[in-house]
Amino acid sequence: MKIETEIASRCAGNTMTFAASGAYCGEFRVGAAPMLYVGRVNVNKFSEAGGLAAKHRRHVADDRLSGEIDSENVIPFGCEYRVRRHWRIAGNIAELTCDVAADNGGRIAELELEELFFPVPGATVEYLVFGEEAFRRDRDYEGAEMLMMVRVTAPDGSRAEFYAGDDFWRHRAACGVPGASAFHRLTVGDDGVRYTRRVLSIPKEIVPEKRPWRFQSLIALSAPGRPAPEVSECLNLAGCMTAPAARRAVRAFVRRLPAGACAAVRGDFPGLCADGGHEARSGRKLLHGDLAAVFDDWVWAAGHLAGRGASCVMQSGNERFAGSVLLTDLASPPETTVFGDGAK
Repeated sequence: MKIETEIASRCAGNTMTFAASGAYCGEFRVGAAPMLYVGRVNVNKFSEAGGLAAKHRRHVADDRLSGEIDSENVIPFGCEYRVRRHWRIAGNIAELTCDVAADNGGRIAELELEELFFPVPGATVEYLVFGEEAFRRDRDYEGAEMLMMVRVTAPDGSRAEFYAGDDFWRHRAACGVPGASAFHRLTVGDDGVRYTRRVLSIPKEIVPEKRPWRFQSLIALSAPGRPAPEVSECLNLAGCMTAPAARRAVRAFVRRLPAGACAAVRGDFPGLCADGGHEARSGRKLLHGDLAAVFDDWVWAAGHLAGRGASCVMQSGNERFAGSVLLTDLASPPETTVFGDGAK
């Protein structure tokens, strides 16, 4: 299988570059300036950075509004560990799904997700600790609780944002394992902002469950300002956007739109919900969000409407996240993305 060592995408002057191997799996630039580097996972103290690339390839939609990148790396130490990533890119947003598994009967007792490094000296940083109401600003953080969102603004106004994804119960895995712990650290230094995430650490006297792990997250870059679309059709929804009823309502609404329509789906996302049925786990209490579902609907609507000269954006009324880069990007239709050599 051919392995593309590096795949780049470009949209509205911003560039995302994804590497098959090395210290970083992703680099995100606003204009020419690097805003975020996404590192590699560490499993049972073995680093993926020293692993072997087994797969790295792209799939680009015919409408050029979105694309996907699949990768697989093997950590050839211990029992051997396998790290699979699926990136989905649309406009200035990238969704990352990361699967980590131990081969040959192994178990995972300690897991640290990719370090996030924002190489922006003099940056303003805002972050939301899970369970808190207000964003913290420009100070370090250490604690067992995860950060739901991290937003960094450069002195020139360029911005990058990380959202931990809808699967909060996985990012908070240590809460469900007796004796396990987690540790999150965000530091603001002269070279920029670093966020490290050890989501699971199980003591030696406890035998870990034999299972794979999956984590999802979203990354957004600021883009040159575009005028807000003049909406002619609107669907107002309340509650969790991950709920099957909400997903069906969005799809039905989009399918009914006439040619040339400029539509919007409005809700109070991102939210927090505990109904496991929204995550195909009926009868269980699972804390989850809904921005990944909103992103999925946004991408699907753009592709569905592309041939009709119509568009559908996602507008949030949640004032707590009024400064979100993700929400700003979702409130406009995705622009054409160029992949490969044309992105460089």
